[in-house]
Amino acid sequence: MPNIGVIYELGKGMPKGKDLVKAAHWFERAASKGNSFAQLNLGVCYMYGRGVDKDPSKAFIWFQKSANQGNKQAQFDLAVLYHTGQGGVKDEQTAQKWFALSKANMGELSLVKATSEKQ
Repeated sequence: MPNIGVIYELGKGMPKGKDLVKAAHWFERAASKGNSFAQLNLGVCYMYGRGVDKDPSKAFIWFQKSANQGNKQAQFDLAVLYHTGQGGVKDEQTAQKWFALSKANMGELSLVKATSEKQ
């Protein structure tokens, strides 16, 4: 199911092109069943308002679910939310924990790339 969301998100092979609302719908279906990739993507949808209303607190919830399953990108994104306070919880100590975990899982170069992509 998360792959269906990606197809709608990218619009590849779709007669009408991208459909972010349908992408978010399919991400939510898969995320609700525990798919960490879909949870991460749904978090991104909520963080930036892609196919859903922008809601950093919902992004926080989905990033946390995915991060707790070991998704390294979600670990990084969750750290950013703890660091900035977006999503309703500002906690520098917890942010540093998640940054360290994502760094250990992604490696230094990947972390630098992920940081620059978020800006």
